[in-house]
Amino acid sequence: MVLDGNVRLNIGALERDLDAGSAVTMQLHPEYALHAVQSSQQRLRTITLAFDPAGAKVGRGASPVLHELLSHAREPLHSWRLPEVLQQQLRESDESNLSNARQNLILEGLALQLAGLGIPEHRDASPVLPPVPEQQQKRLELVRQHLEFSPDKEHRLEDLARLAAMSESGLRAKFRMTYGVSVFDYWRRCRLELAHQYLEHGFSVQQTAHRVGYKYATNFATAYRRQFGTSPRNRPKIRQL
Repeated sequence: MVLDGNVRLNIGALERDLDAGSAVTMQLHPEYALHAVQSSQQRLRTITLAFDPAGAKVGRGASPVLHELLSHAREPLHSWRLPEVLQQQLRESDESNLSNARQNLILEGLALQLAGLGIPEHRDASPVLPPVPEQQQKRLELVRQHLEFSPDKEHRLEDLARLAAMSESGLRAKFRMTYGVSVFDYWRRCRLELAHQYLEHGFSVQQTAHRVGYKYATNFATAYRRQFGTSPRNRPKIRQL
């Protein structure tokens, strides 16, 4: 969350520009480092909250609701705005003269409010099915995040299966069972979502196709039209955070 200044965040192929009052919720993958770049000679004031889905389930004072939201989050980078009232409360809490115990209690309350706003709700109509054991679900989630953070790279089923510690047939079946879509359909969707962002930022169709891994712009345009129902030449406007 940014209270003052501007910062650009990069993680894998994904990128977000944040200004004062904007925030982003991220899922971190062990293979993809988070990079933050700020303009020189500017004041940058940020707040970071970190949650562990496992800790939210078993830790002291854990919240079942928080665990549920974290477990079903499906966006690697979710952008949102901080309400004005919370921005003011965060600034005041940082400058207050309260005792440590009182200030910590206030900050815990603010953290829960921010988590409620910042964690995207699970909107998929096909829930995770119980036949896939929890440990395998965690490895499948590594594969899913790997596809989301590097949709512009080439991915082979053999390599993804190794990452999941499963056979290729096991990965195909359990990925579909867990996420309701095949591995490579999911990868294709991630590529096209990234392409949508590039188009928003002014890249041409040809440039976008190559940046997201398509050899031919015509193949990219066909896939884009199927995904979004419109031609990539109808360039979308840049979305504001």
